[in-house]
Amino acid sequence: MERTIKSLNELLTDFYLNLLRLEEKALRRNPRIALSLHDVLLLHAVSGSGGEGITVGALAQKLNVSRPSATVAVNKLEKKGHVRKSGHPTDGRAVRVHLTKEGEKINAYLTYFQRYFVAEMNSSFTSEENDCLVRGVAKMNEIFVRNIEE
Repeated sequence: MERTIKSLNELLTDFYLNLLRLEEKALRRNPRIALSLHDVLLLHAVSGSGGEGITVGALAQKLNVSRPSATVAVNKLEKKGHVRKSGHPTDGRAVRVHLTKEGEKINAYLTYFQRYFVAEMNSSFTSEENDCLVRGVAKMNEIFVRNIEE
C-alpha cells in the first residue's frame, strides 16, 4: 500500500508539472500571445461567465486569489486589450469583466490546443481505458474539491 501511495504521489506531481510545461509550450508556440499561465487562467475564467461577464469579486473567488490581486490582473489584461470592464447593471459599485475580441481569439486558440491534446490522449487509450480514466479523474477532482472546502 505504501508503495502505491508513493508511486501515485510521484505520478501526480509529474503529471501536474508536465501539464504546466505543455501549457507553457502552447503559449510560446504563438508569438502573438505574451501571457503567463495565470493570465490564461483568468481569461478562461472570464470566458466561462457567458455574455454578462463576471464581477472581479467572483473572479477572485473562482481563481482563489484576493480581490486586489484579481483587480491588478484584470487591469493588466485590460491594458493588453484582452479584457474590458463595464459597470454592473444593478450594483453601481461592482465591475463586470468581459473578453474582448482579442481575448476571445486567444482563448479559442488555447481551447483548440487543449482539445487537440485531449483527443490525442483519447485515441491512445482503448474505450475501456478512457471510461476508467474519466471515472478516476472525476473521483480525484471530487476529493480535491472536498479537501479544499474543508
